[in-house]
Amino acid sequence: IVAVLAIGGYFVYTSLRGPGGAGDEAISPNTQTPTPTQDPTANWKTYTSNFGFSLKHPSDWGPDKCPHGFAGDICAAELISIGPYYIYIDRYDNPQNKPFKEVVSNAYGLSKDYQDRFQYSMDTIAGLPVYRTEHLPSRSGAEIVFFTDNKNNYISLGFTPYDRQNPWPEQDRFYAIFNQILSTFKFLDSESSLRP
Repeated sequence: IVAVLAIGGYFVYTSLRGPGGAGDEAISPNTQTPTPTQDPTANWKTYTSNFGFSLKHPSDWGPDKCPHGFAGDICAAELISIGPYYIYIDRYDNPQNKPFKEVVSNAYGLSKDYQDRFQYSMDTIAGLPVYRTEHLPSRSGAEIVFFTDNKNNYISLGFTPYDRQNPWPEQDRFYAIFNQILSTFKFLDSESSLRP
């Protein structure tokens, strides 16, 4: 029994002393410096809206890339068969502080039946609460994201064409860019960014 305890004690003692057995060497922690991740939006252009916000977009997107009739929108330079991928921008005033569903239903003229089926989700983008929906009338399908400013007005950014079930050509790539664009959204009025 004494021999077993002695051998066991020896193994515990040497394992605590570390490799080499000297016990004087300090075990150095992992000293690798993490590689900083580069912001993919760092070289993007800034778009400032009359609706009181700014966002960034790639240089091959922008209001200047839009065909005639897309005033105030941000378009991709690449066109697909039905036209460009683009983000349409709008604002819905809400001076009476009505609930989101009511404001959107009125703005889009949704029938009572459609309102009952209307679906949306809540999310957080750029630290701000938003509403997201794919369930509003659109010729080519759209996902629309609604930010709320400090006066409870809704700023909408709609990405189109978009169809989750039957994707358009290159939809996933452009949709990823749309989400990166959204991540750069900032209200110009600092009070707007303080919303709960």
